[in-house]
Amino acid sequence: MDRVSAALAAFQSGFHCTQAVFSAFCEDLGLERSIATRLAECFGGTVCNTGMPCGALLGAYLAIGLYAGRSEPGDLSAKFRTEALRARLAEGFTARFGAADCRTLLGCDITKKEGLEAAYTAGAMARCADFVAYAAELTDKLLRE
Repeated sequence: MDRVSAALAAFQSGFHCTQAVFSAFCEDLGLERSIATRLAECFGGTVCNTGMPCGALLGAYLAIGLYAGRSEPGDLSAKFRTEALRARLAEGFTARFGAADCRTLLGCDITKKEGLEAAYTAGAMARCADFVAYAAELTDKLLRE
């Protein structure tokens, strides 16, 4: 299964955006899927439930870090490479969707109970599948370059 299909399948099975995107890359990068989904669990609603950045984008950032991130503090080449990939990912995602935060992308503040309920009621959360698919697609492209 390709990474976009894997991310969408994970999302449609009930994992949140961050888990879905990150788990689509983890096994190819040496991390068990069950560990990846557990590591990403607290990022539902994104960082500290702030809605920033979009969870799909955050899952892609985690994949980039796993792929290119530094394991030694002095490895500045890995640090700069990872940052360059992260910046290209953010730029491409924002160019495609016009924003990188849930509030703008969904038109609801999902960090509040009322906003989350409104997002589900209005069908805004259905758009998340598009964010998951594109984040996985763009990440896959960047990692192949």
